[in-house]
Amino acid sequence: MGGTDFRVDVLYFSQEGGKGRPRKRGVRAGGLGSKFVIDLKRKFSLKQSVLGYEYVPARWVEGPTRSYIEFQVWDVQADKLVRRRVGLGRKRSPEDIRQEAKVKVREINAMLESGMVIDRRKKGDAELAVPKTLAVSKAFTNMVAVKSATGGNRTQQAYRNFLNVFRGWAEQEQLWSMPLTGFKRRHVHDFLDYLLSVRKINNKSHNNYLALLKALFNAMVSREMIPKSPAAGIKKLKTVAQTHTVYTPDQQALMESWMQVHMPRLFLFTRMVYFAFLRPAELMRLKVGQIDLENRVIMVTAEQSKNSKQEGVFIVDPLYELLKAERLDRLDPGHYLFSRNLEPGHIHWVRNRVSELHRQALEETGLYDGKLTLYSWKHTGVCNAYRHGGVDIKTLQALLRHHSLDMTAIYLRAMGLQLNDNLKGKSW
Repeated sequence: MGGTDFRVDVLYFSQEGGKGRPRKRGVRAGGLGSKFVIDLKRKFSLKQSVLGYEYVPARWVEGPTRSYIEFQVWDVQADKLVRRRVGLGRKRSPEDIRQEAKVKVREINAMLESGMVIDRRKKGDAELAVPKTLAVSKAFTNMVAVKSATGGNRTQQAYRNFLNVFRGWAEQEQLWSMPLTGFKRRHVHDFLDYLLSVRKINNKSHNNYLALLKALFNAMVSREMIPKSPAAGIKKLKTVAQTHTVYTPDQQALMESWMQVHMPRLFLFTRMVYFAFLRPAELMRLKVGQIDLENRVIMVTAEQSKNSKQEGVFIVDPLYELLKAERLDRLDPGHYLFSRNLEPGHIHWVRNRVSELHRQALEETGLYDGKLTLYSWKHTGVCNAYRHGGVDIKTLQALLRHHSLDMTAIYLRAMGLQLNDNLKGKSW
């Protein structure tokens, strides 16, 4: 950006809460963002507050026709969060837009973290009253909005589903409007018992609900809304160990030969799962520029990775030959490797569409049984690498990007591998 000014459009809504007809306000933004933030304060009547009002962090939304930054800020007169958007324009390269978005998100979040709120008071008006104790309804609604804004699609859906179930129970128990400070540990147990006895969920789902509850309460503690989490120390229920389904050699050969003829792009997709152990969700966000054939590394960013860490994945010989044939040097490095119909492009395609294609392939080959999935290629790759490829557990740990050797050992045992292999040649 180099200090050059550029113009962005700030979208606002004629009605609060994101409703009404969107309108534009032009804002000039400088390279380091100070003038940009000053203009945002002036246009939206933003003022500093130290009273701990809620906000939803800014995030970059990359749409098929235009990109924008979205955030939510507290309106003290309306007494609620309101949504604001900053348009990024369309007549520039995707990389320029990405760099601009990165800077703007950082600037807006710094502004929100410092305590900025929408405040239309003029000089001489009464001071703001200290916020009253939040009700359970407002606390959970706000925290779900915050958590959803910083997560992916699956995270957002999980929190929305949780809020619907929790609200239904809380309203039934007349707890939805009670002060947050009155929500105690016994209420957490009551909610979890309700899930087990009335909604008939299994132990794994119980543990998922508990994890979401703890995450929300921890966020409330961090924001000094409550002194401590009422869910702290509540233990998970025991669950049945997960098993991983792998392809038999005949099933693998049949699927591979069919995909090569009828769905070559799906074949490449499954090869990257099979040889690089990349998760399907990571592959859907993988861009051409992240593949370094010269150094034989695929760089998975923290935003793409399940564990939120940036890590490199080694490209083994069979996968190297497949990627080399793709002529990646002729593609736009900013494009997704697997976009619409799994062809390279600028549109982020949803993973469910890939799963649908894979299920179609299973059905066409007569292998669909409800157990073999797109993820089974990863399990099969790990199994074959360990059993037939001579890859040791330490190397597998690095390839799988597991944080510990124990985690890899558990993964192998789920496929019945490590224990049996260690007993070969033993006698007593």
